[in-house]
Amino acid sequence: MQIKELKTGFRGYRKESVYRYIASLEEDFSRKLLEKDSQSAKTTAQFEQRIEELETELRALKKENEEQRNRQMMIANTLLEAQAYAARLQAETLRQEQEAQKLIEEEAQKQYQELEGYGKKVKDIRDSFASLLKELDREAEKFEQRAEALQKEAPAHNLSLFQRKPESEE
Repeated sequence: MQIKELKTGFRGYRKESVYRYIASLEEDFSRKLLEKDSQSAKTTAQFEQRIEELETELRALKKENEEQRNRQMMIANTLLEAQAYAARLQAETLRQEQEAQKLIEEEAQKQYQELEGYGKKVKDIRDSFASLLKELDREAEKFEQRAEALQKEAPAHNLSLFQRKPESEE
């Protein structure tokens, strides 16, 4: 109903028409308000559903983020442990290398001293052989001289007298 449709009376608008007009306005308003409430309820429900979806997604992302952070922490801890282990291994290897080097040097020194000892023994043996050869050479020279002297003193005739007789066969 519109205001033009209101019936007029002697003193203005008729009460009945005004009441109907107000009632129709209230009905329109109520209907529009119900539609708005309904639309608002639908929109609120949609927003609440969207909020719930977003909260679920947020929880999932938080969980995933936490898992990723835990993996990163585990990887970081593993790397730190690996670095510490590598440092320990390197220190142990260096220590073992130094010990091995020391043992090698000690063994080399020992063998060098042995070689020096063998060298001295060889020199002593050579000196002994040299002096023995000199002595043998002197002795041989003496025998040679005696042999020459004996040859000079020996009779010039046949020495067959001094030969052994063959033994008789019995």
